[in-house]
Amino acid sequence: MALAVDTNPVIAAYLASADWVAVRSTNVARVARVDAFNYVFVEFKDLSVYLYEQVPEGVYRGLLAAPSKGQYVWAVLRNRGKDDRYPTRKVR
Repeated sequence: MALAVDTNPVIAAYLASADWVAVRSTNVARVARVDAFNYVFVEFKDLSVYLYEQVPEGVYRGLLAAPSKGQYVWAVLRNRGKDDRYPTRKVR
């Protein structure tokens, strides 16, 4: 089931001001973290962006270091599609 796009203006402001890191991946274009709230944004090559909440810094560092960013997102952030490990919102 696809997530509806969250249009919260506060989240949009974080999205616009995030310090993005471009990554080498066939699926993921870039990622960003908002330390104050433990938010991680993931932008995919199709330009969709997902926000993962309550993500520890070590998990974010694991994403940056992972040989396959897409597999890491699926296995760790998405908990193999269950979306119950870290609250997830589609923001674009």
